[in-house]
Amino acid sequence: MRIFTIHGDYYADKMGGSERQLHLIEQELVNNGCDVSHIHAQPGANKYPEFRVCERVKTYHVGSNNLVEKRLYYLRLIRFLNEMKDKIDLLYTREYHDLFILSKFSKEYGIPIIRAISSDSICSTLFQSGFKVGKRYNDPKTIFKKFLSDFAMSDTDMIVTQTKYQKKLIKENFGLDSVVIPNGCVVTDEKPEKYRDGFFVSWLGNMRSQKRPELFVELAQRTNSKEIKFVFAGKLPSDKKLRKHIIQSVKSLDNLYYAGHLSYENAISLAGRSSILVNTSTHEGFPNTFLESWS
Repeated sequence: MRIFTIHGDYYADKMGGSERQLHLIEQELVNNGCDVSHIHAQPGANKYPEFRVCERVKTYHVGSNNLVEKRLYYLRLIRFLNEMKDKIDLLYTREYHDLFILSKFSKEYGIPIIRAISSDSICSTLFQSGFKVGKRYNDPKTIFKKFLSDFAMSDTDMIVTQTKYQKKLIKENFGLDSVVIPNGCVVTDEKPEKYRDGFFVSWLGNMRSQKRPELFVELAQRTNSKEIKFVFAGKLPSDKKLRKHIIQSVKSLDNLYYAGHLSYENAISLAGRSSILVNTSTHEGFPNTFLESWS
């Protein structure tokens, strides 16, 4: 079967939880004999669409560095799908803002589509969420995308949820059935030595505003103890104000450290060695860091 997955980013370029879960599913599909291709919004280095093979998955960059073309991503996505329609047996997406376009493409060409839920907030309609669950839908652009996503939810051939709670919400709020596929992680035999470097508290993730890393900084400030180390790990935020706050805090606090944007293996090692793992997000599907630290 020829399966095309659609996501804004790709695991090889960005190690977020959503990208990690999609990568695990893609690898399992390949192991079971499927031909898997991944379409994402990141720009290629040269031509459109740039093609490469990464860990047995064909990947297509349909984004652009050109400011004008960047705004036309959805037109580029539809153009690419139209070019590839005879090679697609199934579509799989975790993105709420692509769903309306993908569902219309799916209906026009009779290609089934699977919608995977990545967060509890997606399981409520825009009106039920009050337009701003975790401040997620509080600007015109995201409100419009969420509205279209809600409208297209019933056009999907299958909905995949992460938890029984999400399955319950989808049934209550949209009247639709779904299949629960819990988040997974790679379990290794090698176990890090816990607390090897003393008692320390860790925070792992991409430092977006919804993750609220500033609360971890506040926790370090309030603790004010050199006996307990607070360790950040992850990509620094693109928000300039938040980025500046974190950098200045690391420099000024003796008990706060920044470990950098770690590889997956090093991030797992850090989580396993931590005395306490902290999550400060406003909303999550199910934190990958919890699964990985438990493993």
